[in-house]
Amino acid sequence: MKRFIIAVILVYTVLTLFSCATAGSSAENIISLNQAIREAAEDIENRLELGVKIALLNFSSPSEPFSEYVLEELSGYLVNTTKLVVVERRELDLIRQEERFQLSGEVSDESAQAIGKKLGAQVIVSGSLSDVGKSYRFRIKTLIVETAAIATTASFDVNTMDERVVFLLAGAKPIVEIPPEEEIVPEGLLYEVIGGESITITQYIGSSTNVHIPASINGLPVTMIGVRAFNEFDRWPKLTSVTIPSSVTTIGNDAFSHCENLTSISLPSSVTSIGRRAFYQTGTTNITIPSSVTTIGEGAFAGCIYLTDINVEIQNTAYMSVNGVLFEKNGRTLVCYPAGKSGEYSIPSSVTLIGNTAFRGSRNLTSVHIPSSVVKIGDWAFSNTSLTFVYIPSSVTTIGYGVFADCRRLTDIVLSRGTGLGIEVFPEDVRVDFID
Repeated sequence: MKRFIIAVILVYTVLTLFSCATAGSSAENIISLNQAIREAAEDIENRLELGVKIALLNFSSPSEPFSEYVLEELSGYLVNTTKLVVVERRELDLIRQEERFQLSGEVSDESAQAIGKKLGAQVIVSGSLSDVGKSYRFRIKTLIVETAAIATTASFDVNTMDERVVFLLAGAKPIVEIPPEEEIVPEGLLYEVIGGESITITQYIGSSTNVHIPASINGLPVTMIGVRAFNEFDRWPKLTSVTIPSSVTTIGNDAFSHCENLTSISLPSSVTSIGRRAFYQTGTTNITIPSSVTTIGEGAFAGCIYLTDINVEIQNTAYMSVNGVLFEKNGRTLVCYPAGKSGEYSIPSSVTLIGNTAFRGSRNLTSVHIPSSVVKIGDWAFSNTSLTFVYIPSSVTTIGYGVFADCRRLTDIVLSRGTGLGIEVFPEDVRVDFID
């Protein structure tokens, strides 16, 4: 009997010690939401092969803003690694509307597989948040579209008191309200404190070709990338990638102009304003304008000779894109025709204004049809293009400065007599004819 009692005491002691050790270990492994997202992205990147096309489908949680935040941040990390091909948000939104599922809702593996095939994705990413008592369990999994087999899984315990978690689950989306985590300021990244409340990036003079702009510096949010901050007209080495944090609301004039090796640009959903020539003559091939953007300066994407598509999130109230061409939301102003597009183009009949620099640098544009709805053509609208012939209808009453400047192949311009335009507004070496 005495031996039995001693054995029971020993077993109890061992179990108590094990329980305490487990509890201590568990507490140590509880991390912030942003760390969980970052580690999930790294896990996906490390375990999938180069060039795999993935779609971030949904994240099941009690809050739509929480799910949207997780998917946007996860997408940002994966896009900036450039190892994987991430399906654009615009395509996902269209499918989401068609299939009538919420970002924060449950989607079966069978439905995910079908959606993945529609998107042309090889792998679908989904996740969930569940309450496990002292923490939230944050899970991410990837599903192979072809076989419906699970490719990777990752699970983390997230702090229930994390300010972002509390804020997002309450139904709001943090942009600047919650102080972001401190990050290392890259060498050569210069900045200015504005009014003791925010940070503006003023210049980059470092030698790295990959720059991660921190979300905060000295406890203040980075809200603006200033005028000519990363301009590379005469700089070497050339920037190849940049991470813009979700604290940034404004991208200044010429901020990234002439960054010819910058092939991928991901704009966070916090950005509301893009300045003049902000991405002029960059090497980007496509770009997505978030729904938050309300102002785009002239020439923001002009001269980008590799740019073939400008996409706009469908929720945007100021702008829209049609077949990769950027318009104001009402369809009356053509803002930018991607310079990398080739062949012929017919301007929609809803357009009344061809904006300043709208077609500038479109060297592969062979011909353009201007409809009779157009009344004004803005400054430099068709400058430095490969057009050889242009017909201007009688509806056009105003033509801006330098509209056909540097159009070395342009030989003939035909005007309707009703325009009231004189030949003095056109290049001297171009033949101008009038027709009734």
